[in-house]
Amino acid sequence: MGGGPAVVGRGVDKMNRWWVWRIVVINIGLLLFLLPLESWMRVGVTALVMLAFVMFLPVMITSAKRRWRVVGR
Repeated sequence: MGGGPAVVGRGVDKMNRWWVWRIVVINIGLLLFLLPLESWMRVGVTALVMLAFVMFLPVMITSAKRRWRVVGR
């Protein structure tokens, strides 16, 4: 996200939304998936991790749109 401090700041503000939740859910989900758990628990962990990844997509897209709005392209 280059373009100077003003441009980067607009995009990064949006990217920082829910970052702790995403990092925690994805990393703990990976650790839980590696443990010998019941299959239904693995499915639940996988669903939570996928939800964290899917929730990141709109944040990434709106962040890129904000950056492009500031740049003017």
